[in-house]
Amino acid sequence: MTSMVAASPNPLYAASAFVDVYPFVRQQESEEELLIGRVDTNNFIMLPKEAVEVLDDLAQGKSVGEAQALYAERYGEIPDLADLLEQLESEGFVQPLHSDTVRFGQQSPVTAATASANPNQPRAVRFHFTFFPIRLAQVLFSPILLVCYALFIGGAAAIVVAQPSIVAGWRAMVVDQQMALFTLIIMLHGFVITFFHELGHAVAARSRGVDVRFGIGRRLWVIVAETDMSGIWSIQRNLRFLPIFAGMIVDLLSAAIMVYLAFMHQRQIINLSDFGYILVRAFMWSYLLNLLFQFYFFVRTDIYYVLSTWLRCSNLMGDTANYMINRFNRLLGRAEVHNQAAIPERERKIIKRYAFFWLIGRMLAFYSLFFLTLPILWSYASILFERMFGSASAGMQVLDSILAAILIFISQAVGIFLWLWSLIRRKVSVDDI
Repeated sequence: MTSMVAASPNPLYAASAFVDVYPFVRQQESEEELLIGRVDTNNFIMLPKEAVEVLDDLAQGKSVGEAQALYAERYGEIPDLADLLEQLESEGFVQPLHSDTVRFGQQSPVTAATASANPNQPRAVRFHFTFFPIRLAQVLFSPILLVCYALFIGGAAAIVVAQPSIVAGWRAMVVDQQMALFTLIIMLHGFVITFFHELGHAVAARSRGVDVRFGIGRRLWVIVAETDMSGIWSIQRNLRFLPIFAGMIVDLLSAAIMVYLAFMHQRQIINLSDFGYILVRAFMWSYLLNLLFQFYFFVRTDIYYVLSTWLRCSNLMGDTANYMINRFNRLLGRAEVHNQAAIPERERKIIKRYAFFWLIGRMLAFYSLFFLTLPILWSYASILFERMFGSASAGMQVLDSILAAILIFISQAVGIFLWLWSLIRRKVSVDDI
């Protein structure tokens, strides 16, 4: 946070000035810091408790000078609040109070048409999925149903332990018949996986009374749907874990369904067609790969957010990446480029431990690329080459292979292009590579 002592005076926040303070929500994150936020704009920031006390004084009608005096009584120094209030004004938490000021709570939502006239007022967020009944969301993520989900997943895990061969490997993604149809179904299923994963987050967040937003983002070169659950910062820390975990719960339930279907087919309890069984195993592999992705600890995955929330670290990813850069420079005999002296000692210890998992995540990503993804692509390339240049290839087989190759190329090329374009447009970040 900007220092509260020694700053140039701002006439808008002179000692005689009064300040309108937005009625923010707050959560105690540590003994020294509180998280304050505006739920309507999904805007949350961390402040020292002393700064929040100043805001409380201003909200009670004290002038800037009176708030300074109260601060001096508590802490023995007179703060210059100009920088703090300017920063908070830019975040939409305060505004100078004049005779013609429209107070917070009396303002109409800021739209694109009025944003230019109110540059310091954040635009109200339009939330999605607000039609879903909170009561139904609470039922779906009630303790009883969570136990049922755990038993269902545990049963599938028991089958896997008893019969490990039932788990699909990367070869489940390679077929030599109906390649184009298979590839198209897998692509569409990828959208289904993403939709239900994000739906899980949204429903669990609704069960906590938190509204969400959906969007499209990117993890490395993989295009993904994203759920903005910034509103969970407005609730107690112990209530945040379920909305974060919910997507993985949906993935595990879906993978368990595929395990049960494969098991029942093998035991002839149900009779799937050959192509249907191939799809079941391919779907199982897709869910497992999606779960593996959650352990890429160098990416902001669901597990990362669980850990950062549990460990009470505000920037665990960025601080760990900077720590690793410093370590790498030290090994090369170079100076450290990131000064982390301001990070609390408790967090520095956590960062050093998390660095191990950060490296494990990198190793998993490379393993996935070289031993899971590339073998699939190589297998398809081999089939395509054999069909195009082999003497026994039929025309329809060649066309089938070409269509499959085009679909695979499109699905990968778009994400890779966006990833490379982001690196070209700005300086490469450790989160991008």
